[in-house]
Amino acid sequence: MGEFRRRVHLGTDAVYRVCGFNDELAEVEVVRAPGLRRGQRFKFDVAAVRSMPVVVGPPDSSAAPRERR
Repeated sequence: MGEFRRRVHLGTDAVYRVCGFNDELAEVEVVRAPGLRRGQRFKFDVAAVRSMPVVVGPPDSSAAPRERR
């Protein structure tokens, strides 16, 4: 928990912080996402969150975040 995950979808780039999860759902908090307010929380399917690459480095900087390989 607390790690940052990146989602690129339909030409947008978003970064979320993982707040918690159970067997089915993961709660995430918006760090950076077009059209969403920083700090908003959502629940995503756990498999969807696990498929997102982990972000290394400051996720809220203007520079593109690096992904852990």
